[in-house]
Amino acid sequence: MPPRYAIAASPAAIPVFTGRNTATRRALRQDGDVNETGLIGVGEHLSRILGSIEAGDSIRLPLDECLGLALGEAVVNSIPLPPFANSSMDGYAVKAADVQQLPAELVVSADIPAGAGAVEPLPRGTAARIMTGAPVPAGADAVIPVEWTDAGIHVVVINRRLSARTHVRDRGDDLPVGSVLGETGDVVDAGRIGLLASAGVAECRVYRRPRVAIFATGDELVEPGTPLGPGAIYNSNTHLMRALASADASVEAVETLPDDPVTALTALVEVAGNVDLLITMGGISAGAYEPIKQAFATSGDIDFYSVGMQPGKPQGFGFVGATPLLALPGNPLSSLVSFEIFVRPALRRLGGFSELHRQSVRLQLLNTQRRSLDRVRFLPAVADLFAGTVTTADRHGSHRSSTAAGTNCILELPAGPADARAGELVNARLLK
Repeated sequence: MPPRYAIAASPAAIPVFTGRNTATRRALRQDGDVNETGLIGVGEHLSRILGSIEAGDSIRLPLDECLGLALGEAVVNSIPLPPFANSSMDGYAVKAADVQQLPAELVVSADIPAGAGAVEPLPRGTAARIMTGAPVPAGADAVIPVEWTDAGIHVVVINRRLSARTHVRDRGDDLPVGSVLGETGDVVDAGRIGLLASAGVAECRVYRRPRVAIFATGDELVEPGTPLGPGAIYNSNTHLMRALASADASVEAVETLPDDPVTALTALVEVAGNVDLLITMGGISAGAYEPIKQAFATSGDIDFYSVGMQPGKPQGFGFVGATPLLALPGNPLSSLVSFEIFVRPALRRLGGFSELHRQSVRLQLLNTQRRSLDRVRFLPAVADLFAGTVTTADRHGSHRSSTAAGTNCILELPAGPADARAGELVNARLLK
């Protein structure tokens, strides 16, 4: 459904939108979801987002093009794995009863390489030289590793006894016919591709990668490589967000917008119909130049909140026509944290994944950190999973790009009056 909007003739006027999912989004608002400080909870904001969006289209793709995508339907194998009884060792296929008296001397009646087609049954009282993965002949019920023999070619001397089915991988031993190889929403990772290929699956139905457009706002932003003028800073946000989003989405457009609400809104409208998610950074706080917030001030299609988190307090969510928009604060660290807490789960939902969130672990904090009285603090940190510890940077601030470089987790400190002391167990969201 195309967005409905009108841009007034006067450049001072603000276009008005009617989003398809506005009613759904507003239905998620609950009385009492704002605390006494005027902040909504992190979980409440995330629930509003995830409750308003759904997975996109699914398509059939060749297996090797499915890497990293989510299955669009369950996959069930139609053949047993392995498809025939085969040897797990290089050695000799035997009847276990023939090698109970040691040393056992058996005539070698056949050679069976991997890939052998029709295999003759094993004559009683003989052995067949066999390679790993080769079919075990009828009449044999065990495989003697070559290391347990004299490696004879015509006659073999066996020095150790064994029981039936030893070193034999039976038909269907891994997965019988009808086993589920993947559920709807499961990620197609390298291991699953190997499993699907072993079951003869050549293509899969998967959810399409969501398409995103990324916008930073600010008259002060210039691109890296350009000389800095008075009052200018380099635009790091679009580069940061592209790097973050690329793991779960196809980045279709990246643009830097001036501090003008009409220009910003026009740019969002032009691209909205071609993507599945709009991401903006900056322009939503309490200053005089907040183009994103001002652009939607009268339409009601984007809701702006103060969320109980630090950094990342100002947040926005709504729809431009039928396309969801996530409005993030503009400071680099705020943008990074907001992406991990809100945008990434939204991209995973749009991409059809059943698992939306990063893994969280409990680790021992090595350096004391201050808590906020009314907000959850999210701190980039370095986790040592072998030692079970986590360390945060010495200095924090939503503007500090240096804080995030080299980190591998985000520490989560719930609001409270007491500091998180060194030695305390804390929650950390792993980023890698």
